[in-house]
Amino acid sequence: RLAECQAALAPYLDVDLVSVLTGDDESWLERVEVVQPVLWAVGIALAAVWRHVGVVPQAVIGHSQGEIGAACVAGILSLDDAAKTVALRSRALAVLRGTGTMASVDLSAEAVAERLAAFPGVGVAAVNGPSTVVVSGPPQPVADLVESCQAEGVRARLIPVDYASHSLAVQEVAEQLRTDLADIAPQPGHTRLVSTLTGDWVDPATMTADYWYDNLRQTVQFDAAVRVAVAAGHSTFVEISPHPVLTMPVTAILDDTGTAGHTLGSLRRGDDDPTRLLTNLATAHAIGLPVDLTKVLAKTPTVDLPTYAFDRARFWPSRAAEPGEAPSGTDSAFWAAVEREDLAALAELTAQSATESLERLGAALPVLASWRRQQRDRSALDDLRYRSVWQPYPGTPVSFLPGAWWVVTDEHRADEGETAVAELARRGADARLVLLPEALTERAAVAAHLAAATRTGDGERAPVDGVLSLLALADGPVDDTQPVPPFLARSLALVQALGDLDVAAPLWCVTRGAAGTTRGATPARPEQSLLWGLGRVAALEHPERWGGLVDVPATLDDHGWDLLCAALAGLDGEDQLAVDGATVLVRRLVRAPGGDAVPDEPDHSGTTLVTGGTGALGAEVARWLAARGAEHLLLVSRRGADAPGAADLVRELTAAGARVTVA
Repeated sequence: RLAECQAALAPYLDVDLVSVLTGDDESWLERVEVVQPVLWAVGIALAAVWRHVGVVPQAVIGHSQGEIGAACVAGILSLDDAAKTVALRSRALAVLRGTGTMASVDLSAEAVAERLAAFPGVGVAAVNGPSTVVVSGPPQPVADLVESCQAEGVRARLIPVDYASHSLAVQEVAEQLRTDLADIAPQPGHTRLVSTLTGDWVDPATMTADYWYDNLRQTVQFDAAVRVAVAAGHSTFVEISPHPVLTMPVTAILDDTGTAGHTLGSLRRGDDDPTRLLTNLATAHAIGLPVDLTKVLAKTPTVDLPTYAFDRARFWPSRAAEPGEAPSGTDSAFWAAVEREDLAALAELTAQSATESLERLGAALPVLASWRRQQRDRSALDDLRYRSVWQPYPGTPVSFLPGAWWVVTDEHRADEGETAVAELARRGADARLVLLPEALTERAAVAAHLAAATRTGDGERAPVDGVLSLLALADGPVDDTQPVPPFLARSLALVQALGDLDVAAPLWCVTRGAAGTTRGATPARPEQSLLWGLGRVAALEHPERWGGLVDVPATLDDHGWDLLCAALAGLDGEDQLAVDGATVLVRRLVRAPGGDAVPDEPDHSGTTLVTGGTGALGAEVARWLAARGAEHLLLVSRRGADAPGAADLVRELTAAGARVTVA
């Protein structure tokens, strides 16, 4: 990777990177036009090392010049554009050599600002943490500020540079820098970047020549940028540099926000580089980052170990015992003999030989055998019983939502659709609102409307990387005179229409109140679970263009939108999720053994509903109910009384004493 950086820097830098980094001559450290490109190249190479071993960033932040490297790692700047930017930016600084200096002060930004009036020309160059600020300006006033702070017991030190980045002095090279970087062409990128120029998520398209001039001129908002990342759920930070400078400020920000997290460096000045890098990779592995040890220790045999305390739970089925087969062990042999009602074997196992003892054992044997068989049957049933539960998503949701999205909603709920478009756009998406007229429920009509509504000015279809449907949110209470609720009919037509239009982008459907996320909770809108049934079918039949289902609360606050966008961005393939308060829940199947409790005999008075009541299984259930005194059986099925055998079934059940209605 260093060789690639060397080639990209060649038009602007007349030194060999490897020679500079490994040689004994350190005079290059005094040349800003060399130091900064070399630091950039080392950062790019270190980022490649971390990526190679499996640690891929979900977001990036760059401090001052480091933002050029961050933009390159994020895919926003090509390697050539990044090399040009860092080289020409550092040349511009070389023009300012001798005009200023910089200093680090361990105070808050507010406390530093209060002192600056007494030191003309000195300004805040960077806010790195809650109590870490860098100032820049003319050499003497900066030195006076440092001396004043030290006299009061405040830790402050001069930084050994002879230029004043992020100060008024930079205006001298404004036109030069804008001209030099005029042809820089930012790209959309593949990783989200928090700008230390604005202290917020960046729009990659803005990172042109003007941006990189402002990056050198304006205050570095590193503290604000880290807080934005922390608020988005990021809590592990890896510093890509030859010496950790920012890990302490980041740790202070994590502490200040009450966030449990980790900060790691890459190399450290004065340490053996391989040892330090391996130590940091080992630390990353220990805290749970996905470090591929086979890549780190490629020449060393490795053994996979669990990343948790040894758990003896077994998830694969064991071979079932054959009928009559006695498992190993005395207890197993005893119970196998009981099930066979083998008195001779039991006598041998229990050392019973007296006639009286054998008679007593023989008398108890049928009861024991019956009990044992019931226990085996109950255990087999327990193995088949599962229930659905909601569990917190175990990872860290990241709210960045890349790509182009269509937001499909009812024409009467345009305000809700516009809100969704705005919230998706805030989190990185290029969102487009598509309003669906209420009358459109047929596949062909919906396809035609979508084709027209998503056509751009040049007649081409608007790009789409994901489709978000809010159609389920438009309906009021379900009208029970309609066989299919409108939201379900329109959602089905939407799934079909997207296929007819060859839209391969994943479709995500949002419901509100369809899921009871805690056991026993009653869903607020249970009829919307119809869409969950449809969605699971679509997932099986068209997995290549199905995204998933997300249930949301009655209102979504800013954090709720963060979680919804994180779900849409894809959380490890999860496709059934719920936004619940401060977290994202995922759906899981868990075992639900019936236990030893014997259910009470149900009360069969009144009407008992049997769905599919004229089918093979429904008829058996109806006979079972009639035999237990069911007063009135309501058998519903698609064909009702026209189903084959329905009349005979009614006569049979009536003869058993039940009143029967078929519908």
